[in-house]
Amino acid sequence: MFTSKYIITQSTGSTFLDFFDLDLEDISFRGQSILFSGSNQVDGMFLRPGMSADISNTKGSSDIIRVEGTLLDYVKYAYLDTSGLVQITKPDDSGTTQTISLTGAITASDIIVFDDYQTTVKAISSAMFLGSQSETISFAGNVREYFSNISVDANGYLDIYRLQENAIEWIKVNPNSSKTLQFADGSVSVKALFAAFIINQDPLSLDITQSSQGNDVDMMIAQASSPINSTNQSAQIKAISFDSSGRKFCRLWAKHNFINLWW
Repeated sequence: MFTSKYIITQSTGSTFLDFFDLDLEDISFRGQSILFSGSNQVDGMFLRPGMSADISNTKGSSDIIRVEGTLLDYVKYAYLDTSGLVQITKPDDSGTTQTISLTGAITASDIIVFDDYQTTVKAISSAMFLGSQSETISFAGNVREYFSNISVDANGYLDIYRLQENAIEWIKVNPNSSKTLQFADGSVSVKALFAAFIINQDPLSLDITQSSQGNDVDMMIAQASSPINSTNQSAQIKAISFDSSGRKFCRLWAKHNFINLWW
């Protein structure tokens, strides 16, 4: 087991880092975890499958995080920890679990780019209603538009979404709570909606209370992913690896042109 530190210097522009593109001999990043400490400039990183990262300290800029997979592939493994960080623990077919820690900063929130959609970490964080307290959650459309797109996630919460042209609306809610879901055609308790989902009951047969919708919509709206126009400049990478005793066993300096984003 080793620990590595990667120091990026002599970079005059934005840095977009893909560890699989560094071609470091005899070092595999699958199953490894990396702690990122960002800068006040825009930084970017490509987290390949099986590679874990703590990206909760990217500093002041709105950084870019690219992952492989669809938005729904990832958010079904997302939850909020006790400190309010967004945690994603996504297993793959090889048995490796990718763990990603993100912060939903209000200002300069980081952007996370999936294969199909992109959104901010703040938007994901704000669309998770995981407590048991009573509150009303507002949706833009009718109950039936969302009912066919309900699923139970890896932690027992409800993922509810609606597809739009070049966008997706999504929300995560605790079904064992006293929450009211307010749709355009009325309101229903989350417990009643969950019970109807379990037995595949027509949602229009539920006791839906007619009400006008005056609140802002609480759902996350992610837009279709598009190429990011970014020209990367060369930088110097200093890599130092330590064994379990803390003894250095590998040191590397390399000049590298970082990836020119990504898909």
